[in-house]
Amino acid sequence: MTQPPPWNPAGPAPGWYPDAHDPRFFRWWDGRAWSGVPHYGLPRQARKPNPFAMVGFIAAAAALPLSVIPNAGYVLTGTAIVFCIVGLVTHKPVHSTASRVLAIIGLCTGIFYAFMVALLLYANANFH
Repeated sequence: MTQPPPWNPAGPAPGWYPDAHDPRFFRWWDGRAWSGVPHYGLPRQARKPNPFAMVGFIAAAAALPLSVIPNAGYVLTGTAIVFCIVGLVTHKPVHSTASRVLAIIGLCTGIFYAFMVALLLYANANFH
């Protein structure tokens, strides 16, 4: 029985790579050989978080408690909306589904908070 050749550190690192014949499929490279069966899409465990979506969600979550600081809520709400939109637009198959969900939650939270702030500002301006 022959042993497979050792992993070549000068070659590609072990990981998931697009299939040469169809980029919708991925194959696992273990450092020595390719997997036999291509996998449609990138497997869930190999997906990465989308940094824009994560920053947008965190900004949206921080906007409400930090709204006691003048203008901090406005800045964080705007930041959350922008980063969540960028996170959704730049979402790719290599990004985790959780990133997309967090971007949607952050975007909805940011829009809701912006609406509430606008409503309060309108009420203050018209009833005082």
